[in-house]
Amino acid sequence: VNLGAGLPVASASYVSKDVNLMLQSSNGILGMGPPPAGGHVNPFVTDAAGQPATVEQGSSFFSSSQSFEMIRGGHLDLTML
Repeated sequence: VNLGAGLPVASASYVSKDVNLMLQSSNGILGMGPPPAGGHVNPFVTDAAGQPATVEQGSSFFSSSQSFEMIRGGHLDLTML
């Protein structure tokens, strides 16, 4: 599921741990997790809106152009804009 900038990235906070869902951020993260808890912020990991994010085990990073190729190429099941 691709989460576009703005309100869609907030939905990452509401995904239950028992749901098997792979989140993709338009800025180049596949395997994005929920926003960081407490003071555990990595300033180099942000979501499409530029807010701090976390990554799940096995995630990958790539360019935003590759991210949009995944979206437009039909390689994702859902895109939230």
